[in-house]
Parts: sequence; C-alpha cells; structure tokens
Amino acid sequence: DDNSLQTNTTFKYDLSEQQYLVFNHALVGLKRKEGEEYRTIEKPGSPTLTKNILGFSYNLAAFDRKLSFIAFAKKYFMDSRMLVVDDDYADVKTYTVLNNSFDKSGYGAALGYFVTSEIQLKASYEHAFRLPTAEEMLGDGLLVLPTPGLKPESSDNFNAGFALKKIYGKHSLGFQGNFIYRNAKDYIRITQQGAAQSQFENLADVRVTGIDGTIHYGYMNWLTFEINATHQKTIDTRNFVPVGTNIPNALKGAQIANDPIFYGNAN
Repeated sequence: DDNSLQTNTTFKYDLSEQQYLVFNHALVGLKRKEGEEYRTIEKPGSPTLTKNILGFSYNLAAFDRKLSFIAFAKKYFMDSRMLVVDDDYADVKTYTVLNNSFDKSGYGAALGYFVTSEIQLKASYEHAFRLPTAEEMLGDGLLVLPTPGLKPESSDNFNAGFALKKIYGKHSLGFQGNFIYRNAKDYIRITQQGAAQSQFENLADVRVTGIDGTIHYGYMNWLTFEINATHQKTIDTRNFVPVGTNIPNALKGAQIANDPIFYGNAN
C-alpha cells in the first residue's frame, strides 16, 4: 500500500525584458505499508523514500531574442529508510534498519543562437544526478526485488545540435539534429534475477554517445507530423570487475547488454 506525494513549486522574477531568475523546488515522497493478507509477517518493512530537488537559474534573451542563455544550479537531497532481512533462511529472522541519505550539487548551462531566422545552433552541459525511483530502490513487491543500497547516478552530459525550419506558404518543414555524450558514474540498470524476477543495480563507469534527429511537417495550424530517431551506444568503461579489485574487466569497451541502441517515435 503506497502513499505518495509530489509537488512542484516555481517562482519567477523578471530583472528586465531580457533577463529573469527562476527558483524551483520539487518534492517526491513515498511511504509504503507492507502487509500480508493470508499469513502473519513477523516485521513488515514499511520503507520510506523522500527526494527534494532545489533549482535556481538565470535566463537571458538578447540581440532581439536571437541569443538565449541559461545558467543553473541544483541541489539534490534524498533520504530513505528500509528494513533489511539479515538472513532469509534463518528460522527466526533478524532485521537491520538501513538509513541512506544523499546531498549533492549539480550545475550546468545551455546556449542557443539563431544564425538566421530559420537556423538555430544550440549546446548544453550539465553535471547532474539521477535519484532512484521508488520501484528501483524498493521494488514492486512481486517481480522487481528491492535494492537497499542503490546509489544515485551521477553524470556529466554534453549536447550540441542545430534546428532548421522553413515556411513554404501554408506548409512548414523542419529538421533537428543533436549529438549526445554522457559520462556516467553508478549507472542505474536493471538485471535479471532468476526466471521471473529482476533487480536494479549500479555500474561504476559507463559512457553514452549517440545522435538523434527529428523531421517535422506542418500544414497551416491544424496538422503537424513529426518523426524522431535516436541511435546511441552505452559502453562499459570499468577498468576492473569487481570494482576495487585488480581483475581486468574483460568487457571494457563493449556495449552494455540489454540496453537498447536504437529508438524511434512518431506523432
């Protein structure tokens, strides 16, 4: 029985017609009540997970809005509490209360510039963290096992690309292309556990590179069509496995198993 709360609060302050500041707070809280309808559980876990993200940004639109720039900083907080069974096979089970807390800062900037009225160049960089979801850390009670020690994923992300849009009378055509680069630590991925269950885990070092593109068509104000495709490689860059040993990683440089390489969508 999950009780969850999500809130998002934003304040915006205009410095001038070209500049403004934004403060944002996002809260995600979850408390799970574990019980068993048909038998007595010795000690239900009742885990909790709380995530707070504070964001602050400076936004600029200059040169008749040809140039757009944003610089931002984020503060990530996460607290979790879980009850972990010490020995699943013991006749009398004992438990350990596991409390995890996380407090890190992220930052980044993004820049866009219209070279002409039809062509925009853009680039961004971010040092970011991805906090685990409730299902990733606590499981779903059936097919996904809990991972009490799951760490937030950190990454340095760089994107660069361009956008082109042209108007031909009642018709509009557009194209966007982007280059993607991510250097991730404690990468969160799902793995198989037995025949029917799975569990999330951290991979110490992963590099993601890729490209994506979007084609757009529009007719006046009542029809738009877009198709998008992304091709990316998720590469294992760990030097040693297990981490902390001197055993060379035989799969260094290889694509991570069961991570999709090609994505596509249309609307």
